[in-house]
Amino acid sequence: MIAISDADASTIGAILVFAAAIAGLYVQNRRNTNSQRGDHAATAEMVREIRDDQREMKADLRDVKDEVRSHGDRLRNLEHMTAVQDHTDRVVAENGRKLQAIQDTQKEQAS
Repeated sequence: MIAISDADASTIGAILVFAAAIAGLYVQNRRNTNSQRGDHAATAEMVREIRDDQREMKADLRDVKDEVRSHGDRLRNLEHMTAVQDHTDRVVAENGRKLQAIQDTQKEQAS
């Protein structure tokens, strides 16, 4: 039979405990890695959804801005038309007064 001294027994025990601790750490690391990968997949999917929503919002915002620009252009054109029409009305009214004055003068001269 082989006789093992107390020092050898302590060394063998320490080696076995060390090996068990390393094996436990390896198993725990694998569990954490798998768990994190699962979490990462869910997070990546949520990020994709958020990115898609963001693209849709940007497209909607572009549409709204285009619509606002269109309304602005139409308002400016309408204001320009109104200003031109007001000016035209003043000219027509002034010419009408002048024409009326000429006609009145001609009627006075004819009588």
